[in-house]
Amino acid sequence: MEISNLFKQNIEEMIKRKDVKGLIKTLKHKDFVVRRHAVWALGNIGDTRGVEPLIQALKDEHIFVKGAAALALGLIRDIRIIEPLIQALKDKNLYVKAAAALALGNIGEPAVKSLIKILKDKNLHVQAATTEALGRIGEPAVDPLIQTLKDEHTFVKAAAALALGLIKDVKAVEPLIQTLKDEDAVVKRYTAEALGKIENIMAIEPLIQALRDKNLYVQAAATAALGKIGEPAIEPLIQALKNKDEDLQKAAKRILIRIRAKKYKNDR
Repeated sequence: MEISNLFKQNIEEMIKRKDVKGLIKTLKHKDFVVRRHAVWALGNIGDTRGVEPLIQALKDEHIFVKGAAALALGLIRDIRIIEPLIQALKDKNLYVKAAAALALGNIGEPAVKSLIKILKDKNLHVQAATTEALGRIGEPAVDPLIQTLKDEHTFVKAAAALALGLIKDVKAVEPLIQTLKDEDAVVKRYTAEALGKIENIMAIEPLIQALRDKNLYVQAAATAALGKIGEPAIEPLIQALKNKDEDLQKAAKRILIRIRAKKYKNDR
């Protein structure tokens, strides 16, 4: 550990001097902690001379070095990193796969196709990282994600909905409204959340209908979504108070109180 700390100090000095050559040499150190520090340093400096050595570090024997190398490459954003990171998505280790997905989120459109594929990974950590990456890419990922809403796997549809919610593109509203009719409660829940993040008035009526869903999590997500949409939802919610369904009345009342409390707070 003393050796690692000593090299950590040396690496910090190299960062100050932007000693890329020195850091590249340090990638060969026998201590994986030292190698990981060097990897992070090269990523933070952002010098393209570090690209090829970091690509080699993706093959390191230690998973933490490999994962750090993936994330560091994402910080440099050089076109050479795309293919190696796509290959890293196939790594057996979940940490490395998730790191590669996050890194590809910084690349943009060229990474979309590969990220959509990895969205089907059943591990929640990998899927969460991929969702975040697609959300960060934004508009270029919208159409492929809309298509993914039709996937046969429920967890893939749910992840696609979440990513569209992060992007907040109005183009996704209508497809998400259709997905809100899905048979699976998890898909409906995350779709309601996504519609709430986009905050488009077209989603108000479908979300009010979702308040009557049998699943409590779907109801809660629809409630939160309508609360985010805010004032435009007030009149439809007032109409919902007249519905014969007592549960719907209670839900509408709770949301109206929440919206008015939020408005009062903002007006103060």
